Amino acid sequence: MIEEEIYSVLANDPDLTSSNLGGIYHSTAPQGTELPYISFFCYADEPLNTFDGPNPTGNSFFQIEIFSNTAGEARDLITKVRAAMDGAETFVCLPGSRRGPYRVDPGYQHCRLEFSIWHN
Repeated sequence: MIEEEIYSVLANDPDLTSSNLGGIYHSTAPQGTELPYISFFCYADEPLNTFDGPNPTGNSFFQIEIFSNTAGEARDLITKVRAAMDGAETFVCLPGSRRGPYRVDPGYQHCRLEFSIWHN
């Protein structure tokens, strides 16, 4: 599944693994997860059909979020996420909008990046 491929790309990226992450989570991080951490989820999935029937290539839209201690840390991590996703070999990743960093609650910053991902 594409979620497993995204997790593998992020979890095996040397720049991200050296960033002392509290974890990488599909969907929601457990309550109390240590900052910084990454979460990602699919917010839209578009099956592709052709005149010959279903196409094995899919186009999914994902949001990757950074939760961190500082705005600088959030910017650094989102840049590393973008580089890791751009280097993916098992899918094609087209970056979309980037939001943040911005303060959500006292004590942490939030940054997000959206991607259109083409995959088999």
